[in-house]
Amino acid sequence: MAYNVLKGAVEGSVDQHADQEINGIKVFKNTISASAFWDTDDDMPCITENNVGITKISNQTPGGLLVYRGDKTASSHHSLNFNDEILTVHYAHIHHLSGNGAGLTGVPANKLSGKLPASFLDLGPSLKSHKDFLKIKTYNGLISNENGLSVNLGSQSGLGFKNGKLTIDALNTANIQSNGQNMRDSDIILIYDMRDKKIKHTTFKNVYDSYINTRVPNAKGSKNCVQYRGQRSFEGNNDFIYEPENQTLSVKGKMRSNTNEVNTKLEVNGATQINGAIYKSVKIITDPEYSFTDSDNTVLFETSKNKITATLPVASENYGRVITIKKIAVDENKYKVKGSYNLIIKTEGESIDFSKDLTITSNYSSRVLQSDGTKWWIINRSGT
Repeated sequence: MAYNVLKGAVEGSVDQHADQEINGIKVFKNTISASAFWDTDDDMPCITENNVGITKISNQTPGGLLVYRGDKTASSHHSLNFNDEILTVHYAHIHHLSGNGAGLTGVPANKLSGKLPASFLDLGPSLKSHKDFLKIKTYNGLISNENGLSVNLGSQSGLGFKNGKLTIDALNTANIQSNGQNMRDSDIILIYDMRDKKIKHTTFKNVYDSYINTRVPNAKGSKNCVQYRGQRSFEGNNDFIYEPENQTLSVKGKMRSNTNEVNTKLEVNGATQINGAIYKSVKIITDPEYSFTDSDNTVLFETSKNKITATLPVASENYGRVITIKKIAVDENKYKVKGSYNLIIKTEGESIDFSKDLTITSNYSSRVLQSDGTKWWIINRSGT
């Protein structure tokens, strides 16, 4: 048993042996004074009131921790509580905290020191934790490597980088002519629509049918009509036709030209009117042997030095053709009718009139021959 008493002299005090005992209970009629009371159970002096740290407790909250308020007074509060496992407090100023901080919330990032594992962070949809390291979560078109986050261009995608910016790279595409193919009507092209300010797609067929074909002059007239420039587009007429089957140009009307050259054959199936000079080819032959060519018209044979034998072309391949032949002499024989060598005209098995060949003996004699498709006929002659 212990008593809290005041030290010092108190009037009417008694010692421990002079108190009054009634039925085993000590009764003090007046305040007593002593330097110490003796605890018979613990066999040691008891503390007196002057040595007690707290004499009063206010706000006695269940589970609340006591806080000394001064003047030997303590109090508790519901905001500072301990339930044998969890310490609850609204605000705490702690110089050093160790142990597991998994339950901490609302800690500002600038108040942390050291490295924080990525698995402890609320990463959201764009980030991920890989072996506790924070990494960017890539999706369609993105790639992450040691250089950072980039765009995954892909092979032959038509995209590239220039000066660090994503651009269109036409060379990063496949060749349209690979594997022997080429453009088709259904192929897709991209077009920027200036009205809607959008990039849109369409087909080559639509571009041609709805745009190019409406702005390019189209052929007019029936099949095989030759096209010529009209007022605003091409024009065609059935009187001006080229037939590729027989390589024939048909003109039902007049044709004018300053110069007209026919290399092989000119056929006129009607009247021929010439309002000017006529020029025909003429050549002089001195070789002993000669075969007429397709372009020969008038051929002069000079026989002063030797006899000349000339072979006509095949009559069956030269229907209607006219050839003019004349025997001439030059130099010292130019005034002589006789005295030079003969000129012999022969065929390849066909007849000239009724003979196989024709001999001209006199200088300046001439013959005009024409083929009927079977043989050659003399249609004009001069001299022997």
